[in-house]
Amino acid sequence: IELLSNLHEMASSVRSLYRFQYQHKLIHQNVNFVCSDLLDYDGWWKDGTVVYIPNLLFDDNLKDQIAEKAVRMRTGAFLICLKKFEGAAFNSVFELVKERPVAMSWGESNTYIYQRQ
Repeated sequence: IELLSNLHEMASSVRSLYRFQYQHKLIHQNVNFVCSDLLDYDGWWKDGTVVYIPNLLFDDNLKDQIAEKAVRMRTGAFLICLKKFEGAAFNSVFELVKERPVAMSWGESNTYIYQRQ
């Protein structure tokens, strides 16, 4: 889910290229990109199996609102983010399964992979 239409269009074009070149290697073939506000679009927590949230610069209020929706994700779903989510409700249903540095356009950043229990 991308709020900015130009970034949404860019992601969609990259997806098309990726599908064309790597279709035979894809495990998850049904990847969707939506141009919307993360807080307004319910599909990500209802239907998402792998959700990436680049929350590195999100304020605490926004992170709390996202965490409230994330706890409703289906069992087994993955949430990948750039800054740890905190709070009793979130941590009671998500397990941090992996933490590792990943190369980003601005340099290396820690990435956190949670799984809904």
